[in-house]
Amino acid sequence: MPTPYPVGTCANCDEPNRVLKYARRTMCWSYACQQAAHLSVVERKAHRRARGTSERTEKAAPTFCHKILSVHGQRDVDPACLVGAKRRNKLSASDTNVSYLVYGEFGEHEHDAGFRDTRWVELTDLLNLKTADTKKLVAFEKALAQRMAEKRQKLLDATEEDDEGEDGADD
Repeated sequence: MPTPYPVGTCANCDEPNRVLKYARRTMCWSYACQQAAHLSVVERKAHRRARGTSERTEKAAPTFCHKILSVHGQRDVDPACLVGAKRRNKLSASDTNVSYLVYGEFGEHEHDAGFRDTRWVELTDLLNLKTADTKKLVAFEKALAQRMAEKRQKLLDATEEDDEGEDGADD
């Protein structure tokens, strides 16, 4: 599956909710932004040649979740991966990819002090953690079900009160 492009504010045109495809995923797909991204690449290559380093710098090592501190959300599908027909039609099982919005400790490896961050982490990556951490996922799901039932009931009660208030006004 191709890496999804992030959605955010373009560094060139400052338009929000854009698919960021260019200039290290900081600029959107509009023609003016593509030109600006091209110019930044040309400038970066010229700067690298002027310094005398022709080889590319090493990419940052990937970071992984090593400890779950709290869970703030869950999704079955990453909307950034859905383009064209996949958005318009029923999703297939291969399109689903369960992820959790985790505030946790991330690092390159288990012994890396790393950093704390909030990120979407796939369930397959979280299953490699300790049992105590995966219990936090179960607790989140139970709390979510209860919270949603309460909110749904409050909304239903509010609409019933509004309907009764309108009926009483007609008399």
